[in-house]
Amino acid sequence: MYLSSNISFFNSIEELASQEQPQSDAHLLVLCHSGQLLLETTVTYRLAAGDMLLCPAGWNINKFFASHDFKGDFYIFRKQVIDDIALHIIHTNNNLWIHYRFLREHPVLHLNGRQLHIYGLLAELHQLLMEDEHNLYRDNIVNMLLQLGVYEMLNWLDTKMPVKEQSAVPTPRMSRKDQITGDFVRLVVEQKGMQREVRWYADQLCVTPKYLAVCVREKMARTPHEYINDVLMTEIRQLLQQTDLTAQQIAHRLGFTSQSFFGKFVRSHTGMSPLALREYLRNKDRV
Repeated sequence: MYLSSNISFFNSIEELASQEQPQSDAHLLVLCHSGQLLLETTVTYRLAAGDMLLCPAGWNINKFFASHDFKGDFYIFRKQVIDDIALHIIHTNNNLWIHYRFLREHPVLHLNGRQLHIYGLLAELHQLLMEDEHNLYRDNIVNMLLQLGVYEMLNWLDTKMPVKEQSAVPTPRMSRKDQITGDFVRLVVEQKGMQREVRWYADQLCVTPKYLAVCVREKMARTPHEYINDVLMTEIRQLLQQTDLTAQQIAHRLGFTSQSFFGKFVRSHTGMSPLALREYLRNKDRV
């Protein structure tokens, strides 16, 4: 078992089921190495060896059944992790939103031997890190391994999705709202949240701010302002944790009109001052 503020890792269904109800924005990823697993959340899933399941946010285990030879890995990762990964990936993958929608429509994937070998190696690395409790960089390494796993999944989807489109069960087409939301996400990440006016994004997408808000609420269950602020806070956290820039320098780099306004923004989203947030981020991995 491995627990951190944003990622949790379990290698038994009993450990996972014994945990408290996860946060409402947490996603669950299950990888079945052998045997069979029946998992009942809001939907009932049946997994066999080689299957990977991505449960959407809001899942809750109602009941489960695992065969005697079942072996699997379970990952819980929260919105902050997803936003961080998107910041790293979206610049090199223009189809990120399409992939996300595909996974939402097809939550159970069957992996080939190569994929299983790669994810098995990642699970072994996670196991080693769980035992290394005094490693100050453990959470950072786990985050990097998770990114590696996501890149490998995207590579697999690039080859899998065209096959799906030719099969008897075609990949659902992206709606206009999906396209607008995906383009909005890409623009926000490219701007690192520094462009905070919803109208600016609406103008870039040739829609009204009201219609953009309708699309984002329907597809992401939050407002455009909330997503912009989430991405901006991700950038702020990275700069506070990974650089020695002063609060004033960060405020200037991210386009805040003053250090005071920057401090108020951080407090409104974290309850802490920028300096207190920096101390928390740098010390939490050492606990």
